[in-house]
Amino acid sequence: ETREMYAAWMGRALQLATHHTLRVYWCAVPRLRIEAELVALAERERDAGRMWINTDPSDYPDGVHDDAEITVDLDVDAVWERKRDALAEHRTQLSVVDDCWVLASGRGNPIQRTEWFIRVADGADGFQPVPHLPRVDEL
Repeated sequence: ETREMYAAWMGRALQLATHHTLRVYWCAVPRLRIEAELVALAERERDAGRMWINTDPSDYPDGVHDDAEITVDLDVDAVWERKRDALAEHRTQLSVVDDCWVLASGRGNPIQRTEWFIRVADGADGFQPVPHLPRVDEL
């Protein structure tokens, strides 16, 4: 259902695009990785008390995907400090504590050193949904 909703939105966005769009990607997080990171963060924060950690990835319905669905991972370690600083500029929405971003509710999440994506469409000749998830060598 979510994929169909995004497909309809992306199809319209590509029709209105004023530039040539070759591919469309969704931001994503691999399920096994985020589960492990959230559990480790919850353990670390249990005594610190600076934030609360929700370790249930189903509470992140639009962003968490099975690991096999991830088609691109991008190492952002070289610009991680800038990413952290950019997040810190959103003071009305969140705060930055060590290597985490924290919502006003106190809910914390790690600032990732990798960003992940799923290729969902080709746009060279209008919107063409990808019928299968491509291998990395197909990107």
